[in-house]
Amino acid sequence: MPNPVKIKRLESQIQRRVAMLMIRDMRDPRIRSVTITRVKLSGDLSACTVLWSTLEEDGKRRAVERALDGARGWVQREVAEILETRVTPVLRFEFDPSLEGADRVFRLLRDAGVESTPPLASDNGTESPAAEDSVPASPDDPAPSDEVDGSSAN
Repeated sequence: MPNPVKIKRLESQIQRRVAMLMIRDMRDPRIRSVTITRVKLSGDLSACTVLWSTLEEDGKRRAVERALDGARGWVQREVAEILETRVTPVLRFEFDPSLEGADRVFRLLRDAGVESTPPLASDNGTESPAAEDSVPASPDDPAPSDEVDGSSAN
């Protein structure tokens, strides 16, 4: 059984390759809104679940699911080309509802009037600590020295 580090590396390679195929090579318009969220590879490298998400509604999401299932064999062959393993994992596409849930929470917060970003310190009338560091030196202040350890470089 491969070690967990190798499995994580392979999962990352598969995720990047599948995402790149979606962006660059797949011409099916149903797949344009798909995001590859995660990849789970079995310990024996024989099976791989590609988790995907979209913000499309139910009917369109089913169409995306059919398109992904139709492209599964081709995607699997493309993934096999980049893997340096004896076996090619059998790919399976599975919907990941996590982005959909996050979008729902964001909409609820937005509708409730909650800001999505915290205000900056300068927005409430106080100066941020970084502003103190950026104050230019007065002409009376001595110039910074090039000395590192107290002795001159010359």
